[in-house]
Amino acid sequence: MSDLDDLVNLYFRLSFSNKEILAILAHQHDKVISVRTLKRICRRLGLFRRKNQTDLPEVLAFVQREITTTGQLQGYCWLHLRAVELGFVVSQDTIRRIIKLVDPEGVELRRARRGPNALWHIDGYDKLKPYGIDIKSEF
Repeated sequence: MSDLDDLVNLYFRLSFSNKEILAILAHQHDKVISVRTLKRICRRLGLFRRKNQTDLPEVLAFVQREITTTGQLQGYCWLHLRAVELGFVVSQDTIRRIIKLVDPEGVELRRARRGPNALWHIDGYDKLKPYGIDIKSEF
């Protein structure tokens, strides 16, 4: 495995996009490659963003462990980011469904935490703003 392969593997595992990986390689490591070359390297290394999902029992154990420790007040977006940082390949929807299964009370508490004004909302109509007309409506 070459130095370039190691760098691509590292930045891919850190969940950087292809565009970000190319920029980091160019600016930090003086290695300029094309998008096509990056995709070819990723395919050769077996790095896929949606394939090779982590086994569900492993993800379930991870979610249970996080909910009982530090992640009990966090939502599925934060937990998904944490899972990806730790090397899991899993979708946000899968994390959301597992959390709803494992911790239904916590899901309801986080939903209820939105406050008394959660139903009130102000909508702006900005199409006429360039002409000095500002329209607001409240529901």
